[in-house]
Amino acid sequence: KAIRDGIFRNEVMLSNVYRFNIYLLDPDKDFGCEPNYLGIERALYCDSGKIKRAVAECPNDFALVLVNSERDGASFTSDIVMSTIGDFDASVIEHELIGHAVGDLRDEYVDDDYYGNLNIQAERNCYESSGCIPWCDNDVCLDNTGCFDGCMISNWYRPHSNSFMRSVGREIGSYNERLICERIKDLT
Repeated sequence: KAIRDGIFRNEVMLSNVYRFNIYLLDPDKDFGCEPNYLGIERALYCDSGKIKRAVAECPNDFALVLVNSERDGASFTSDIVMSTIGDFDASVIEHELIGHAVGDLRDEYVDDDYYGNLNIQAERNCYESSGCIPWCDNDVCLDNTGCFDGCMISNWYRPHSNSFMRSVGREIGSYNERLICERIKDLT
């Protein structure tokens, strides 16, 4: 269900399904996963060293760890996505794995307290300028795009009013689709 409804639930991924290999590792492996890590609601921590050693058995670009827990949580590093499946919402896997890991997209919601303290730059689907022209070519813009306030931090801008990088379960958005497809082609 996680593979079907979380990874291959949209046309972008279905049209690229032949570019992916999926391996299932021993489901009894202990990766030291802790939901609500450090008291942060929905933060899921797993020992990335243990995960990397386990997935080294298979060729991979990304790892998806599904944790059987009644507490809802997820997180990702550059190549590892972790999600609980007790109160399972497949769109969380789509956001974390397809959006962050595969697409290298940024969160389109605003969290100034968290992101404002990190040394990050606006890129990919977040822009510092209200000109918001990367998704336009010669003043012709992709369908359903605009220049919307707030992308990780309040003074950055995003291309979609409410894509799956802002609210899980929403549409990917035409500009995000373009970025994901370009990244899949680069990786494969």
